[in-house]
Amino acid sequence: MKKLFLVLLITFTGSFVHAQSALDTLMPVRGLSVAAPRAAAVDDFVTFIDEELAPAYINMLILRVEYNYEYESHPELRDEDHLTKADVKKLVNVCRKHNIQLIPLFDLLGHQSSRTTLGNLLRESGVTTRLAKTASSAMLDMCTIFIGFGVGASTSAAVFLKPDSVKIFAMGCVAFAFATASGVTFAKIMNVFSKEKVNPLIGAAGVSAVPDSARVVHMVGQAEDPGNFLLQHAMGPNVAGVIGSAIAAGIFLGLF
Repeated sequence: MKKLFLVLLITFTGSFVHAQSALDTLMPVRGLSVAAPRAAAVDDFVTFIDEELAPAYINMLILRVEYNYEYESHPELRDEDHLTKADVKKLVNVCRKHNIQLIPLFDLLGHQSSRTTLGNLLRESGVTTRLAKTASSAMLDMCTIFIGFGVGASTSAAVFLKPDSVKIFAMGCVAFAFATASGVTFAKIMNVFSKEKVNPLIGAAGVSAVPDSARVVHMVGQAEDPGNFLLQHAMGPNVAGVIGSAIAAGIFLGLF
């Protein structure tokens, strides 16, 4: 009986190893990209990895962290229910247990908000001081220059250097000015009827320039009160402005 059990065990193990080897050959990378869980949902996410991802032979997990972490040098970047170091250790341990490669995802250098995410990561690591300084100065300038060269090289002077281009710039300036002023005005009007007051500056972030509008609102607020962190709250109307602009553009394209 023991010999039979041993034979069956060896056969099952060999079949499993062969199947796993065949799967690794066919699909060496079996990944999933999801947003990092909130602190209150870390335990549920660990269970999800144990019961769903591991049995599905997932070997790579990309977590979109962004602002969902307890940044120390810039606490204004934290979400309200951000991940702590202890939460991150739970995720790392469960992924290590199932041989899942865990990759945190932050904004890249080419993104507008790279200075507040990747740059913050380089600073917080404590071992990449030189890279942090380069990313916030020389690298940022180089990216700007290359983008300018790319746009300029693909633009025809016969098409671009026309009075219509100047009109477009002027209309854009007027639109930004009206959008900013209207956002602040409507926020003040809303405070008249709302029990919970909001900082009217947040209304100025309704311009669809993500995330620069929210960042400017945050900087203006901190100039008056250094303890006033508006970035997280301003990102709401900032993203809403993008959605509104996309809807308006679709309507205009459909009409004209």
